[in-house]
Amino acid sequence: MIAGRVEPNYDAVVPVTLRGPSHRAITVSAVVDTGFNGELIVEPSVVAELHLEPSGRSFYRLADGSPVSFQTYFAEVRWHDRWRTILLSETAGATLLGMALLDGSELTMQVTPGGPVAIRELSATQ
Repeated sequence: MIAGRVEPNYDAVVPVTLRGPSHRAITVSAVVDTGFNGELIVEPSVVAELHLEPSGRSFYRLADGSPVSFQTYFAEVRWHDRWRTILLSETAGATLLGMALLDGSELTMQVTPGGPVAIRELSATQ
């Protein structure tokens, strides 16, 4: 289980551990964003710290309908007690955890400041 909490501003935040090609791991705080259909968006400082190499670009449409493009990178994330390769995007701002990373998981939270946030892996039979 991945455990986090709801912040006073109502962001649901969980810790996410990432590693790059050197296998050096860092943990960042990620805001759960159910409106984001990608896996993970991180800040340029995370990309630099992990020494990630660009792999392409990803294109998304914001809630207001405007298109955006982000540089992408492959990295590994510690997800449900195992390392998983993901495609993450880079932009300045908050680290966002999206629906593609949550695929195969159950997300629960008590939406009140300080309330628990839990991400559990769904069993293969569900």
